[in-house]
Order: sequence, then structure tokens, then C-alpha cells
Amino acid sequence: MRRWMRVTLIAFAAILPIAAARAGSDAAAAPEAAIVRLRADLVFAAAPGLPEGATQALLRSDPATGGIERFVRFPAGLHIGAHWHSAGERVVVVQGSIMLRIGDATKELGAGSFAWIPPRTIHEAWVDTSGATVFQIFTATPDRRAPEELRATK
Repeated sequence: MRRWMRVTLIAFAAILPIAAARAGSDAAAAPEAAIVRLRADLVFAAAPGLPEGATQALLRSDPATGGIERFVRFPAGLHIGAHWHSAGERVVVVQGSIMLRIGDATKELGAGSFAWIPPRTIHEAWVDTSGATVFQIFTATPDRRAPEELRATK
């Protein structure tokens, strides 16, 4: 009987830390709150890293990964010279159109168009003079941008 109790106590002592760790990870994995952003409630403002005239409305940030989702508005005629980001970018055009050059390929992306730009991929973008363009950008991790000389607006 004594041996059985000792084995039971040893087993319990071994299992308890595992169970406690699991309980902690279950609490950390609790579902996050839903987020709904109505167009009328979006506030566009200048943001660090965006060229003059460009604005953004933050939709969501992920404290666990540092990723963000945002709407970005480029005014007519804006050009972003060749640059890259340390994080990949998912881009969806919401309004207007934007020219996007990735490598040697240039495409016009109209409303509803999608682009995936892998990390460290050199690209550039510009908006024609007919009107502003709004697009959604999602990065899954924090973005460390390319050196200033590569990002210069032409």
C-alpha cells in the first residue's frame, strides 16, 4: 500500500506541471474579440513611414505577432519608388486603381484586385492622376523597411 501511494504521488507530481502549463496555454488561446469597422467610422491620418499625402486607417493589430491590417489611401499622382519590406504584404485594392511593379512585371490593379508581395521583394507603386486609391494592406509580422535610399520617392 505504501509503495502504491509513493508511485501515485510521484505520478501526480510529474503530471501537475504539465496540466498547469496546458491550462495556461488554453487561457492564452482564448478566442479574441470580433472587430467590425464601418466605413463611416474609419479615421484616416498620416502615419510614420507613409509618404506625404498618404494616409491610413488602422483596422486591426495582432499583439502576439505584431502584424497589422490597415486601409491606406494614396492621393492621385503619388509614386512610391522601388523599395522592399521585411514582412510580406497582402494587398487588396478597395477603390480606384494602382500600378504595381514587381521585378520586371507591371500590372494595373483595380478595385477588387489582389497582390501578394513576399518579404524582401523589391516593388514600386504609383497612382494615376485621375483620383485617389484606397487599398488594404495586411502584414503578418512587424515590418522593418528597406534602407531610406532604396525607398526614396522618385
